[in-house]
Amino acid sequence: MHSKGQKHERIISLELEVKKGHILFNADDLRYNHQVKDYNRDCTYDDAPDSLYGTVQLIQSVKSPKFYDRSLLF
Repeated sequence: MHSKGQKHERIISLELEVKKGHILFNADDLRYNHQVKDYNRDCTYDDAPDSLYGTVQLIQSVKSPKFYDRSLLF
């Protein structure tokens, strides 16, 4: 996947979703959580928050399943 745009802006755009509780974190994955929590423009490690943005984009791109009347199949 190739990201487009400014990395910092992409990552910062997740802040509201985290604050709303729409994005939940695994309490056992401390290193990942710290990278996300401690992210700033000048941080050394930004792979975790950048991957989180990519994951959110993939989830949002999934369309809702369509359900059809089963009687149409037979």
